Amino acid sequence: MQGKTVWLVTSLFCRRKHWNGVFNTGIKPFITEGDILSYQIGLNYQGGENIRLAFLAEEDRAGDLALHARDYFQSFFSSAGLVPSETGLPVKGIFMPFPCNTIQFGLYEASTSDHHIERAISDIMLQALPENDIEEETILMTAYYLHISLLVTLCPYGGKEMAHYSPVYQSRLLTSETIDEPFKQNELNANRSIFMEVIRDISASRSGKEMSIPSRLAQWMALCKRIISEMPASESHRYLSHYINKQLGITGDMNILLNYFIYQTFFTPLCINSTL
Repeated sequence: MQGKTVWLVTSLFCRRKHWNGVFNTGIKPFITEGDILSYQIGLNYQGGENIRLAFLAEEDRAGDLALHARDYFQSFFSSAGLVPSETGLPVKGIFMPFPCNTIQFGLYEASTSDHHIERAISDIMLQALPENDIEEETILMTAYYLHISLLVTLCPYGGKEMAHYSPVYQSRLLTSETIDEPFKQNELNANRSIFMEVIRDISASRSGKEMSIPSRLAQWMALCKRIISEMPASESHRYLSHYINKQLGITGDMNILLNYFIYQTFFTPLCINSTL
C-alpha cells in the first residue's frame, strides 16, 4: 500500500544546446527507476537555461532519492564532459544566474492539483523534443502541435466554434508588436506547409480517419476532451493553453510568433475551408 507522498523539485542548469542529451541519456533513464512514482518536466530560463524536473516519491524515501538525484545528475554532467561553470560578469538583470551544468533543488513548487495535465505534456515533451536538437523552432513546433490539438478538440464542427476563439488570438496579436511584420510573415511562409500538414493530420484523427498522429498526442486530445466536458469551453481553453506555454517555456517573442502562426494558419478563411 502506498504511503504518504511528496514532490521533489529540481532544476538542471545547462545550455540549451545540451538539452537533447539531458533528455535522452539523463532524464529518461532516471525517471524509469522504481522509486519515482510520477514526474513533471518543464523548460525554463529563470536563473539561466534549465530543465525543471519534479518527481513524486514516498515521503520516507524522499531524502535518499534527493541524494541519489544529486549524485546521478552530477555524474551525468561529468560523464558528458559538462563541467560546472560560473557565469562571467557582467550579467543581464539584477540576479546572478546559477552555475551551468549543475542540479539545484527547491527553486519552485510542483503542480499537485493539475498534475495529470503536466504529466501528459511531460510525456509528449519526452517523446517529441529529444528527436532533434532542441532549438526555439523545435519548441515552437511542439507547442503548435499541442495548441492545434486543443483547438481542433474545442471546434469539432468548424466555423461556429472557431468564430469564438479567432478574436482571442487576433487581440493577442494587436497587443504584441515587438516583432516586425515582415519577419513574422517570412517565418510563416517558410513553415506554412508543415503547419498545414499538422492541421490536416490532427483534423483527420478527430474525424475518425486514419490515425497519423503520435499516440501521446492522441492521449493529449483525449485529455483535452475530458477537461472540456468538465468546465466551460472558454475556461478550458485558457486553462490548457496556460499549461502548454508554461511547460514549454513559451514567453516573450516566442509567444508572439506562436500566436501569429496559430491565427494565420488555423483561423484564416482559406485554412478553415481547406482543413476543417
